[in-house]
Amino acid sequence: AAGVNATGIARLDGAGPLAEVAAGAELLRPDFGPDGELWTGIHDINWRVFAGGAETPVSVEGDPIGLRAFQLAPDGLRVAAVLDYGEGSKLAVLRVRRTAEGIAVSAAQELQLTGAKRYLDVGFSTPTELNVLVQRQSDETAVVRVSIDGAWESDLGPVARDDLVELAVVPGALPVVRTSAGTVLRLNAAGTDWSEIAAGATAIAYS
Repeated sequence: AAGVNATGIARLDGAGPLAEVAAGAELLRPDFGPDGELWTGIHDINWRVFAGGAETPVSVEGDPIGLRAFQLAPDGLRVAAVLDYGEGSKLAVLRVRRTAEGIAVSAAQELQLTGAKRYLDVGFSTPTELNVLVQRQSDETAVVRVSIDGAWESDLGPVARDDLVELAVVPGALPVVRTSAGTVLRLNAAGTDWSEIAAGATAIAYS
């Protein structure tokens, strides 16, 4: 497991003590890749990856990007990301290659969802599908299920909310969202509504 605090990321392996892996402010929510890779990011300098007690070099093809949120695919060969773009944001899927020199992330393949004004968070619900927290042109927030190639999309649960700020999802588990007031909601098994499961949260994540 790993967690972010005000000064960096700490990692817990088994029952041992917490060990700081990366120092820095405003680190993004971490995620795990193959062979114990620990991924995080900083808003304006892209990804940082740690494995075997050392940082692994990461190169990103194409124009520089700013990260807002990300999650690796279950096989570690793709990463879905919300990218800063001027006053707005982009939703993208990028390919990940591991070489002797480090990790190479491909140029972004952008996905565009119907009526989206801003993308807030993203995660893989299956190896080939994403759940995306989106703010619509009407300022309502909603969670949208979309294929990784953008061929189709559908809403999850009701869309008439304006206070969703964070999403947590992993394959095999129901997605959860956090409101700006700290309420945590979980989607029901039918995918039709959200129910409150906690209050007062400042962040949510599956580990």
